[in-house]
Amino acid sequence: AAWWEGVKSRYEGRGIRFDAAFAVPLPLPAALFDCVLDNLLDNAMKKRAAEPGIAITAALKVDDTTLLTVCDSGAPVRDSVAAKLFTTTIRSDTGLGIGLYQAAQWAKQQGYRLALRGNRPGEVCFELASVPGEAA
Repeated sequence: AAWWEGVKSRYEGRGIRFDAAFAVPLPLPAALFDCVLDNLLDNAMKKRAAEPGIAITAALKVDDTTLLTVCDSGAPVRDSVAAKLFTTTIRSDTGLGIGLYQAAQWAKQQGYRLALRGNRPGEVCFELASVPGEAA
């Protein structure tokens, strides 16, 4: 909960909605979650610059598993890009395209999975989820 409050403070005034539900106090790998969340929010804010008015939501759910999601209400990720996310670097207009790749690899090493959970107009969602049975 303390980590989440710090995140909300760091992004205050940037038009991002934050939601959280904590059923069980589980330790989080804060450095991994910072890296993933910062990368996803940075990408969403850059997308908002190109698509003014899109909503951005970050949510954290902690119970017997952990789930972090970042969603935006903008255009979906192109199929050609979505097919390569997390498996290779993908150059973009705003960067070298290594952020999501590196975050996904680090997540895997920590017992988490980074994925594009939803990809349709008005609902583009990325999630970082703990993987049952893997060391986290």
